[in-house]
Amino acid sequence: MAGERTTAQQWKRNRSRVVSIGTAILAFLILGMIVLVLGPVRTSLRVRDRRQAEGRIALVHGEVSSFFAQTINIATQVPSRTRIREEFVAYLQGGRSLEEYREFATSKLQDAIDGSDAIHAVRRLDRNGTTIVSIGFPSVDGIPVDGTEVRILNRIETVNDHMVFLVLAPIVDPGYGHVGWDAVAIDAEPLQRAIARAADSLEDAIIRVGAPGQEGISAGTVPEGRFYRFDFELTDQWTLVCQIPFRTIHADTRRIVTILILVIIVIGSLALTGNGLALAALTRRSAEEAQELATLVEDRTKELRRALDEKRVLMREIHHRIKNDMHIVQSLISLQIEQGIDSGSGEILKDARSVISLMQRIYEHLYQQDDYGDVAIKPILSKLLEEDIKTIAATKQLTITTDIQNLVLPRRVAVPIGIIVNELAVNSIKYGRQSVHDPSIIFSLHLTEDNLEISMRDNGPGFPDSTIRGTYGYGMSMVEALVQQFRGSIRLMNDRGARVEIMIPTPEIDGSD
Repeated sequence: MAGERTTAQQWKRNRSRVVSIGTAILAFLILGMIVLVLGPVRTSLRVRDRRQAEGRIALVHGEVSSFFAQTINIATQVPSRTRIREEFVAYLQGGRSLEEYREFATSKLQDAIDGSDAIHAVRRLDRNGTTIVSIGFPSVDGIPVDGTEVRILNRIETVNDHMVFLVLAPIVDPGYGHVGWDAVAIDAEPLQRAIARAADSLEDAIIRVGAPGQEGISAGTVPEGRFYRFDFELTDQWTLVCQIPFRTIHADTRRIVTILILVIIVIGSLALTGNGLALAALTRRSAEEAQELATLVEDRTKELRRALDEKRVLMREIHHRIKNDMHIVQSLISLQIEQGIDSGSGEILKDARSVISLMQRIYEHLYQQDDYGDVAIKPILSKLLEEDIKTIAATKQLTITTDIQNLVLPRRVAVPIGIIVNELAVNSIKYGRQSVHDPSIIFSLHLTEDNLEISMRDNGPGFPDSTIRGTYGYGMSMVEALVQQFRGSIRLMNDRGARVEIMIPTPEIDGSD
């Protein structure tokens, strides 16, 4: 019941925290959507706005370019009149006097002006730029006549209160070649009206058609703040320039983004409200389910604890009985040895007693701890070498040096290793204590990344040649069998005494039973 109350109280304390976390997540998502709208969406809309503006400016550019093309076309019709051109050639060749040609050309050029609403004045020049005939022109500065191409001069004049472009058109006779020029004044007011219409359609924009050093024709107001500038080349002298404010081009984008943000905020507010209500209901329901779950968990935990306690008692009893049984076997062996038997059998029984003593110590160690699967190998081997082996040796001159890593090994590994060490130490004492005055044994055990390394050496007479070649007695045969059980290797050598090196692969130690 205490667990149920604790769980219920925890759910009540965490309810507001869960709601707050959910609200924060939704708020973060809403903020992310707003950032998305203000980022990629707005950028995409702005690109669309610029393309639309470029399309509208392209229409203005097309209309202005068309006007310039029409202006050139109208101007070139004047020098193309055959009769007036032939009379000009006759004058240049001396067949007409200047007065006769002026009288003839004046009426013809006046007819050209009267026949076109776009032409306000014409001036005919010879190849040197000298004025031959001038109709409708006030006093105008010298007109440059270099080249032989038709062109719109980079100047705007006023003729009869009309703004006009000056178009310089060459006069070319098929037989005589280039004979002179016609400077034709073309009305600029249609272009001015077209530019004004375009400027009116673009709020707070300015459109200008001009040439270097000339004010040109413009309409609209100079934009304030940031603006886009579009430049188009009409001729080698004239350009079209449009300046449109950011706010004009991106007005639709601002409206769309504002609407999207408002929609996101409204939807987000509704979602936050719904989320709060849903989470509140969920936490209330979860608290009830948690109380039921806590009861089930607590009951199951009690059952598992009882089963675990029973298992521990049972395991302790098993290990205790094994230890006692081994002690009985060890006592029986000791009695048999004391009754007196032949020396060979006595040695075998002593070896068996040593092995049983070692196994008894391992089970005693298991009996004293809660973990029945693993064994701390260092205290067992240390006691084996420093107490039991010295007792077997029955000499105070025996020196045993150990370097044992503090390892915890599985029981299936610890028991064979203990038997191996015991057998090696007993063999060393058995064959070495009679040949040296101060026998010594050096033992080490270390676990590396690849192997469990076991090494033992003494200062005795060493192994017989037959043993080095692989002919083992009972004890070494048992050691070899136990090593091969773990797919290990054993190496025997004589190095100022007997030396044994055993390698057991680490994966074999870590493997399960």
